[in-house]
Amino acid sequence: MSVAFPHIWRDLRLTASQYPDSMTPLDRSTGPGPRWAGYRLADGVGIGLVNLELACCSLEVASAITLGLLVPSHEPSPSVLVISGTITGALVPTVSEVIAALPDAKVLAFGACACSGGPYWDAPTVIPGVNQLTTVSMYVPGCPPRPQALVSAISELARP
Repeated sequence: MSVAFPHIWRDLRLTASQYPDSMTPLDRSTGPGPRWAGYRLADGVGIGLVNLELACCSLEVASAITLGLLVPSHEPSPSVLVISGTITGALVPTVSEVIAALPDAKVLAFGACACSGGPYWDAPTVIPGVNQLTTVSMYVPGCPPRPQALVSAISELARP
């Protein structure tokens, strides 16, 4: 089962106040955007993963699945939040909402843009890394990082 987060890709003016109070960020959207899914790693470790797909690095998660490095399964709850891509000022409210919706998840900054703003670090609209918004448990630099690097980082974060 895949549960979508709210996304602002269709309308950047959309705010949390426009949603009914009874809905959590996990059940507000059925369109493209960040989703929760359970996976098993090659070593059999299960992990609940949310991929906040902001830019091209999100394709590496799909590559990890295609390569068989992440095998879809049924895990009970999200435990790792992968933020992959450039965070702009317009995206900060949505990224912050997703982070707040997953208070116990470990945050993985995936790719140069999520780690430090990447090649856009000096643009006035770009946040120079997700660490400006929350505590980051692990950084995976690269443009783009390889799917194997993603799986290695997830494996380390999954260890108790």
